[in-house]
Amino acid sequence: RAYVGSQDFFDTAYNGSVDGVRSLRSYGSVLKPFLYALSFDEKIIIPESLMKDIPTYYGSFSPFNADMKFSGVVRAKNALIRSLNVPAVRLLYTFGQYKFYLFLEEAGLSNLFRNPDDYGLTIILGGAEASLWDIAKLYRGIGNMGDFSGIYVLEQDSLKKENRLISQGASYLTLDILRDVNRPEIEYYWNRFSNQYPIAWKTGTSYGFRDAWACGVTPEWTIVVWLGNFTGKGNPSLGGASTAGPLLFEIFNALKKNGEWFEKPELYLEPVTICSKTGYCATDICPETSISYMPRNYRSLIPCPYHKTLFLNNAATEQVCSQCWQHGDIKEVVKLVYPPEVIQYLKILGQPFFSVPPHRKDCPTIGSFNPIDLVYPTNGSTLFLPKGISGQFEKIVMRAAHSNYQSEIYWYIDGVFIGSTIDNNSANRHTIALSMAEGKHSLTIVDDSGYKKSIEFNILVSE
Repeated sequence: RAYVGSQDFFDTAYNGSVDGVRSLRSYGSVLKPFLYALSFDEKIIIPESLMKDIPTYYGSFSPFNADMKFSGVVRAKNALIRSLNVPAVRLLYTFGQYKFYLFLEEAGLSNLFRNPDDYGLTIILGGAEASLWDIAKLYRGIGNMGDFSGIYVLEQDSLKKENRLISQGASYLTLDILRDVNRPEIEYYWNRFSNQYPIAWKTGTSYGFRDAWACGVTPEWTIVVWLGNFTGKGNPSLGGASTAGPLLFEIFNALKKNGEWFEKPELYLEPVTICSKTGYCATDICPETSISYMPRNYRSLIPCPYHKTLFLNNAATEQVCSQCWQHGDIKEVVKLVYPPEVIQYLKILGQPFFSVPPHRKDCPTIGSFNPIDLVYPTNGSTLFLPKGISGQFEKIVMRAAHSNYQSEIYWYIDGVFIGSTIDNNSANRHTIALSMAEGKHSLTIVDDSGYKKSIEFNILVSE
């Protein structure tokens, strides 16, 4: 219905003859909704599911959120509303970057000229380029309940046949999340006024503030806005929410509309009993449950991974088992138990969590719950060590996590003890910096109760 390629075709001073609709730009975060929708279809998560938001490393790539903070865990719908980078990258790793790449090609992203490995996990954060035209294809597709059949300009043109790549159920769940994204400026309190209407919308800002995006969808309209310099020069004032967003809503407000929301596709959604605390399929031990909805297909949502049955002494100071419990001094409890790397960030944030007590020390065995984990490096990773200003190779900062406060971890490289660290409630819990030689290495950490974790990794040096 409208196609604006520049501020003024005849504005030669500012490249007005460039067609900004067809120009290739970094798209920032605007592809995240499609990854979430695909993951809903795969039953990896549903909107209520908890996702990890913690320091994450994939080889040399370590994503960070825009505010450089971590939440420990966050609901999937809140991760998308807040456009958090770390949960999105972790989700792409689980879903599969190859599958996501193939979806983008089929859905209409026409400029993926490299192979999936070249883009890697950064593809979800704007690591490729796309045109406003192609991004409009994608958002029209999810607005049409997963039918990515394209767009056209002339009335006599026609669309290709139906191309449903996301289910109607997953499309609806995603759109319902996006209508809760906070609106900019005077639109912030839109839902307090009777004459306002819901819009599913998403923003994106590319690296270096070169591109600002805002994409909006209603049952009647799809609108995509890009702002930036045709020269590619960045501007700190450019931001999806602060600059492209207000223009998006100005356009929406000028359009005729009926104010209705997407009809819920009841035939394509099925109820599921979930754990209220974690947002995954409830098990027999989950203490609180609720009903949610997920796309109707043959897959099943994974069972709650965090509620555990523990056997403790009556004082709840030790774990016990059949090898060490004493008659009358045992109780069975169900607790919400997060992994060590999550607990470490909940400690930093001052949020409540259950700390699994250590296994009874005089027991001939150790418990099944391992309270330690290696955060960095990851198993099988290859690390590149550059030279610093001094001419010496940089050190590797290795990171571990332990569920218990004031725990001590002993570090071994290639079987040789190299030191210990104590969780003393500082910001650098269980970190150790080491100079490493080129080649393959093993790393083992052990705590004072005998729990351990081992990995192998490879070092390459850059001259």
